[in-house]
Amino acid sequence: MRLDIYYDLLCPFSFLAKRSLDLTIEKTGAAPEVVYRPFMLHPEFPRARHDFDKAFVAKYGMDRRVPVWDALIARGEAVGIRYRFYDIEHGFNSVDGLRAVRKAGERGPALMERLFRAFFEECQYLGDVDLLARLSAEVGCEHDDMLAYLRSDEDLDTIYRLSEEARRAGVLGVPTHLVDGRPWQPRETGPAAYEALLPR
Repeated sequence: MRLDIYYDLLCPFSFLAKRSLDLTIEKTGAAPEVVYRPFMLHPEFPRARHDFDKAFVAKYGMDRRVPVWDALIARGEAVGIRYRFYDIEHGFNSVDGLRAVRKAGERGPALMERLFRAFFEECQYLGDVDLLARLSAEVGCEHDDMLAYLRSDEDLDTIYRLSEEARRAGVLGVPTHLVDGRPWQPRETGPAAYEALLPR
């Protein structure tokens, strides 16, 4: 079985899906081929640091204390995630983080996990390429090579292009799953959904 999963580092549901899938694979011993594909939810966000509160209100027209986040905090706790939505100060454009995951190659899933934790649990600003390089090194990437890559424009257009191609193909949000090339929508993003999907 092959799973293609579109994700964005700005998306708490993407973090929940990845953690849930990882736990399910560990529990069941299933061995699907998993391919993570970048998808920028907000390509319009500035690459400079911006105020998370203001960006949220401008996008959704409401205070960011929303029921879905409180529900996500509870669901995250069930898989060991400590979401800290109300402590996040700075938003970011996800292109550099997505580039870092792409550059990490086979270490990409481990770097995804580390970056999700850095933003949602540690409230760090993922628009900082120096931070991205340090976090990449934590999962085994070569720090100086990653930093040089992130300071360049390599793959910058690629991430925007891949996101736009996905939109034209019908991807509207994340996580979006393809199972052996066919769309699959779990009833909820949690381990139970993946346990029902994956072959034993």
